[in-house]
Amino acid sequence: MTRALNLPIGPLVSFDNNRVSDHNRSPIDIDDSPIEYRKRMANGRLRRLLITNKRKFKLSWEKLPKNDNQTADGFWGALSIINFYKSNEQGFNLKLTKGDNSTEIIAVMFESISYRIMNRSTYTDFYDIDLTMEEI
Repeated sequence: MTRALNLPIGPLVSFDNNRVSDHNRSPIDIDDSPIEYRKRMANGRLRRLLITNKRKFKLSWEKLPKNDNQTADGFWGALSIINFYKSNEQGFNLKLTKGDNSTEIIAVMFESISYRIMNRSTYTDFYDIDLTMEEI
């Protein structure tokens, strides 16, 4: 009988309060992109109007088990992540939990997903998943 590990800190990422596994997760990439208006004036000066900054989040997993009960921590596996992506055309809340257990909730939308079945066995299939989300 297999049991999930009980880690002292919850997972880094949750989608609409659904905890996503940290099983073989790569570091999260957070890119900051300004939404701005730039225009060169007649005298050659550049004017810039910064409207806001939006973030883009990139997550990836290597050899993530297909089912939730097969991940090391018992949280969402590959199939749950893929199904959530397919059923969410609108935005959702991304919750990031930091090491000191402080959280940040960000409204995001999926931008893209790519996944590959890496290994197959009688126990489970293992997926590589790359996921990109953009702040609303």
